[in-house]
Amino acid sequence: EVAKSLQISKPTLYTYFPTKQQLLFACHSLALDLGDASIDYASREGRTGLDRVVKMLDHYVRQLTGDMGEMTVLTDLHALTPEDRETIRKRRDGFDRVLRAWVREGMADGSIHKGDPTLTVMVFMGAVNWLHAWFSHGGPRGGDEIAEHFSRIFGRGIAADRPGGSGRGAPAGKPRRST
Repeated sequence: EVAKSLQISKPTLYTYFPTKQQLLFACHSLALDLGDASIDYASREGRTGLDRVVKMLDHYVRQLTGDMGEMTVLTDLHALTPEDRETIRKRRDGFDRVLRAWVREGMADGSIHKGDPTLTVMVFMGAVNWLHAWFSHGGPRGGDEIAEHFSRIFGRGIAADRPGGSGRGAPAGKPRRST
């Protein structure tokens, strides 16, 4: 399937990736490379914890839905060799640590409402990691539209309330205070 989608022969593909495990590892590595590039971008461009998280999410989804990303978001690590699985796990853990730190930073700077940083990151990365299940370049939604929608929904969902009603509103179940 991979060779067919690339319009090359299987022998040509196996010239570059002698085993399926090596190809799978390369796909996982590419997804993490795209994530690292998104973290670098958000580190440079973001001002608050919320801003960094939203910019990373927007950039990452655009990368994953671009030409190099559609096939790279993979949730199953079990097909990797134990050594490759450990390498990918460590890289994912590093990515997760950065995102949780930005969520904690947003909680400290007042841009993200108080909560559990780990659960917050799990929610939005869970959605991102399932893009591969439904996104298609020929589908009704383009990558830019999806990135904007994801960023808006998750940004508003974790944003702290702003005094004077200028924020996203009170969290579900809590009435807005009048000022």
